[in-house]
Amino acid sequence: MECVNAAYTSMLENPELFSLAMHQYLSAPTATGTSQAKCRRPASSVAGLLTLIDIVFVMFRDVGLRLVYDLYEAVKHQQTVDFEVADNWNVCCLSTLTSRHCVSVGSMTVHAQYLKLLHCLWLVTHVHEVESARRAGDASAAAAPARRLHSELYRAAFRFVLQELDRLYASVARQENANFCPVQAT
Repeated sequence: MECVNAAYTSMLENPELFSLAMHQYLSAPTATGTSQAKCRRPASSVAGLLTLIDIVFVMFRDVGLRLVYDLYEAVKHQQTVDFEVADNWNVCCLSTLTSRHCVSVGSMTVHAQYLKLLHCLWLVTHVHEVESARRAGDASAAAAPARRLHSELYRAAFRFVLQELDRLYASVARQENANFCPVQAT
């Protein structure tokens, strides 16, 4: 993953390291669902991954992909992971193709082929809220194996989101290079 630093890549490849980072993230004091900026964070942390994802989407906005950024913001502000199925023919805001297989994200319509990305993006941007609710409802000792499974689910979601962002980043870079025609010396 080109846009992901080696410490994050290492953390995402190591289930135990990621599980520890998740535990630290969920145990840290919070302010509106995210770790406080004043908290000392390890170099590779879940809060750092979330910041990286946010930075990449801001970069997309700044290079003219405002629609991608707006979709990210809509997913972040969606209260549940359930995206409403659009019943009629719609135009996907990402592919601009017309389809009967779309879902609504805020005021935008997205082809169902992007549903995995939407679900994973929703999960990683709501990880603190989901885990806080889960932990409040399940304080039993039998929850430890389930927490490992949940950590693996979050790790897979982060990996998928970052891989898709990396793929989009590479695509944007190729387009920028294709549009950039330096003057050749004669």
